[in-house]
Amino acid sequence: MRIVVTHHGPDYERTKWGVLAKTMLRLGERWGVKFAHEVITIAPNIAAKLEARFHRRVKVIPNGVDLPKARSTQAALKKYGLTSQKYFLAVGRYVPEKNFCDLIEAYQHLMASPGGRRLAGWKLVIAGRADHESAYSRRIQEMAAAVPGVVLTGFITGPPLEELYHHAGLFVLPSSYEGLPLVLLEALSYGLPCVMSDIPANRAVKIGLENERYFSPGDIAGLTRRLAQWAKPTTARQRQLWRSHLLEHYAWRKIAAQTLAVYKGILE
Repeated sequence: MRIVVTHHGPDYERTKWGVLAKTMLRLGERWGVKFAHEVITIAPNIAAKLEARFHRRVKVIPNGVDLPKARSTQAALKKYGLTSQKYFLAVGRYVPEKNFCDLIEAYQHLMASPGGRRLAGWKLVIAGRADHESAYSRRIQEMAAAVPGVVLTGFITGPPLEELYHHAGLFVLPSSYEGLPLVLLEALSYGLPCVMSDIPANRAVKIGLENERYFSPGDIAGLTRRLAQWAKPTTARQRQLWRSHLLEHYAWRKIAAQTLAVYKGILE
């Protein structure tokens, strides 16, 4: 039997796993990479780690993204009391590596600062939920309740999430760990301006973002500065440029062809 393993990331680096789970994940990785005829991974930084550890060639084929159609409806905005182009958006699960508590603290500092006067009326929206209740997820909810302007939507998908992407003023990804940041690709597919943590996974996204859009994970002061710096209108030309880059590197048709070539290759 011919085997292809697709490696989506070293999940044992996530803080939520205990020693036993991390051991089993590492064991699964070792067996998969060692015995597969071909190994695909979704990001160059993951491939580099596997090649160094297991001394074999790994193909990099990222996940893809579709370019959405413009969505002019605002039902979700009305539900959460939001104004188009006047809120920061973050999307993800309530787990420590997403650093949502840091984001809430940075937003609080920003709105209390002299520069926050320019952003009067801006809110912070975090779309997501916890897989299961934890001390960290409870802390997010407690901080959100204590900071005016923070909106927790819970888990949403479909048209409501599309509306939030389409109408956001700035997308924020403060994670300390990502495999391939799909939420970043989704945000860019809407032409949404972004700021993100300076980690290998975020740097690996081929989109040509300026260095000034990155901040060190855990650096709340740096995140606060980036929020203030980039919470401003973005030209239609720049938005279309980001979408064009996505089509060049992350179009599903291209990715499907690359994946098919790998499967055909091991059958020859």
